Amino acid sequence: MNKILMVPACEISEKDKISNTETESRCVSALIKWQTGRYTKLLLCGGIFLPPHLQTRPAADLMAEWFRREGVTSKDILIDDLSRDSFENAFFGLKKLEDNNYHTKKGNEVKNRDLIIQFYECLDRFDVSMLRVEGHAKKGQSRITDYHREVDKLSRKLVRQKIRGR
Repeated sequence: MNKILMVPACEISEKDKISNTETESRCVSALIKWQTGRYTKLLLCGGIFLPPHLQTRPAADLMAEWFRREGVTSKDILIDDLSRDSFENAFFGLKKLEDNNYHTKKGNEVKNRDLIIQFYECLDRFDVSMLRVEGHAKKGQSRITDYHREVDKLSRKLVRQKIRGR
């Protein structure tokens, strides 16, 4: 069964560098998971999201270079170099899977294929609009960020209950 490990970029430290950043920390964590052998592909997500004096190359390309230096082969890396935020990470990452008919380069079906297709069908069927919300905003900053905090807390609680079998 195919499992794809998605690694979204977070920040760039200096012009086109990920050293000593949350992005590099995510790469390190992903590499540890990758080395377990439970994943067949890495999906690196991150476009150009900073001004040109800080970034001229997509973050996913910088991450791919990092993974190749750590011994991951190019054939095991999928790159989404368009996304600039979490929503776009999901949207363009899923689009890459859709373009490949939910199959890897080796022709194996992607895990959770049906769930991904259902997600796209919901987007097509309903009037969905996505709103970027600052995830680390302080309480009371705006009504939308307060809703985001409450939904985040509730969803985490529900996931914990499901995992514990309640």
